[in-house]
Amino acid sequence: MIKQRVARSGGGKSGGYRTLIFFKAPTRAVFAFGFAKNDIANLEDYEVAAFRKAAKLVLGFTDAH
Repeated sequence: MIKQRVARSGGGKSGGYRTLIFFKAPTRAVFAFGFAKNDIANLEDYEVAAFRKAAKLVLGFTDAH
């Protein structure tokens, strides 16, 4: 799971967005969640744990899934 900051037009990275991407090199990258940093300061530990579980599930799918 990659947590990436993305700049907002006119706001830069500090006033921008945060995205979560499930990533498995070299085969798959899945956008999972995005939020404005001014709406949510950061994810709680239990939320990160839930996203990690979801990443394992999603990244285990085959192309047919």
